[in-house]
Amino acid sequence: MADFGPSALGTKEHWDNTYEVELENFKSHEEEGEIWFGEKVQREVVQYFINKIESKSVCIMDIGCGNGVLLRQLANKGGFSNLKGFDYSENAIQLAKNIAKAGNELESKIDLFVGDFLDGSFAHRCGIALDKGTYDAVSLTTLPDASKPLDFYRQQYKNSLTQCFMPKLQF
Repeated sequence: MADFGPSALGTKEHWDNTYEVELENFKSHEEEGEIWFGEKVQREVVQYFINKIESKSVCIMDIGCGNGVLLRQLANKGGFSNLKGFDYSENAIQLAKNIAKAGNELESKIDLFVGDFLDGSFAHRCGIALDKGTYDAVSLTTLPDASKPLDFYRQQYKNSLTQCFMPKLQF
């Protein structure tokens, strides 16, 4: 795999700053923020889940959930009831919680929490994992520890998926 080199998109600082602005925009103007990959793709993903996933209680984890918009759509449009949103940006999770609270919705269907997916402490098991760009961000990271190659962090991501979601998950 060709490396693209480090990018701001691969830094926690970038995402903290991005969600700080979105959090302020929501407080001031009730703007929910960006829909990653756009509304059309989001509708297609939700429709795919509705068509393909029989159990509405299957645990679905959104890794890098940001403002939680996809999870809300899975709950509202898809009827899914066991949704988890995970992000390493505290501002993202606060935004997602504020939006859900303002809409008086989904607190019983969506569990949102902050954490680092790569550190091995992730303890939730889910049947389905969604990633709209977290692996890409890992691949664009500025190496936190220069003694470890980028492939080390990519492998940590894969190990976290394998450990936390399905015992026989293959990446």
